[in-house]
Amino acid sequence: MEQLLFYACLHGHASTVKSLLDNGTSVDVFFKGKSLLWAACRMGHAVCTQLLLDAKADIGIGEALWVACAEGHTDCTRILLMNGASVDYTLQGVGLLWNPCVVGDAVCLQLLLNAKASVDIGNGEITPLFAACGKGYEDCARILLFAGASVDHTYQGKSSLWLACGLGHAECTQLLLDAKASIDVGHGQMTPLYAACEGGHAVCTRLLLDAKASVDVGFGEITPLRAACADGHADCTQILLMNGASVNRTALGKSLPWDACVNGHAVCLQFLLNAKASVDIGDGETTPLYMAVAKNHMKCAQVLASFGANLRESESSFAARVLCHDRMQTFLRDAVDWSPLHHVEVLTQTRTRKLLRQGANVRMMPKEGSKVTPLDRAEQLVKDGNGSDSAHLVVLAGKPWSASSHDLFPYDMRMRAVVLVHSLYHVYLRNEANGGWQAVDFARHVLSFAVSR
Repeated sequence: MEQLLFYACLHGHASTVKSLLDNGTSVDVFFKGKSLLWAACRMGHAVCTQLLLDAKADIGIGEALWVACAEGHTDCTRILLMNGASVDYTLQGVGLLWNPCVVGDAVCLQLLLNAKASVDIGNGEITPLFAACGKGYEDCARILLFAGASVDHTYQGKSSLWLACGLGHAECTQLLLDAKASIDVGHGQMTPLYAACEGGHAVCTRLLLDAKASVDVGFGEITPLRAACADGHADCTQILLMNGASVNRTALGKSLPWDACVNGHAVCLQFLLNAKASVDIGDGETTPLYMAVAKNHMKCAQVLASFGANLRESESSFAARVLCHDRMQTFLRDAVDWSPLHHVEVLTQTRTRKLLRQGANVRMMPKEGSKVTPLDRAEQLVKDGNGSDSAHLVVLAGKPWSASSHDLFPYDMRMRAVVLVHSLYHVYLRNEANGGWQAVDFARHVLSFAVSR
């Protein structure tokens, strides 16, 4: 009968459980070392659990509650707690709060905390908060922090904030920052900001910087910016630079542009050079251009050239020739005297607009290399269907002045256009009776030539 009662509890046959109990079957028997209450709670059978407790089953030292929490059976957990189950039970060093935090069961977690479970007892040195943040369970983390969980507790030198940032759990990161977690305490010398940037987690990176994390403190001499650039995390790179990260710090003798070129991260390289990183400083022996050529990263070579890298550098040409990078050899030869605007396929729209407004000549003909103008290259790219927004801007800037191209002209020409248009308006008004043809003809046939690049 006892074995039958055990399996009835395990499988949730409440009517059988009630019948057996009513017929005097013992409620405190064990089968294979497990109690009837454990069997009911293991499978989440709340009705059977209540029947056993009504029959005065021994609630035990906490195994039934532990398994109910581990399996996420909220109703069983609530019933056991209402009947005085101990919340201080641990199984092989694992406390009751551990399992709800590992599976994200916020309801069970709240029930245990309401019953005064210790908020920092988890799995050995790993606290429930550390587990919740590692899994990204925002609700559990919020409940624990509200209950007074230790925000700066570390496990093997790792803080909860470091873990959340390294795994990209932005909501948990925000909760920890709001709870005043130590912002530069991570894993040994590795800061949470470094972990966020190494993993490419832009939102966490922004949250940390908004909370005044030290932008250049990462992992020893390796800055968060270097971690972001080395792995090609362009969003993190941009955020760090916008927050004042140093672009000319070296680590192990290597510059940031050099690192970006090693791995072919052209977008990160663009951000670095826009922020005034040195275009020619590499690792003490080779330049970023040499590394881009040696690795055959064409986009990186084009970006470097657009920022004035020396394409006459013999080592780079030699590397391209020895490694049989034919396309790279052609580029180094053709682009030797090009202006920044020639490299239109790698220019951002913002930079293209800035160059044009500064007076860059769209018809500049190189003295050496490929005799082609920026306008020629842009028109060809557009014709081939490869034209970027930047190429279209160069094509537009190559046309006579118009209202649509006004913004692309240098300041003095824009001011001339404003004065002329203003004057023509008054001429039109004075001659409105006869249609203002003088002003209309001037605007139609002369104005576009009066305002030139």
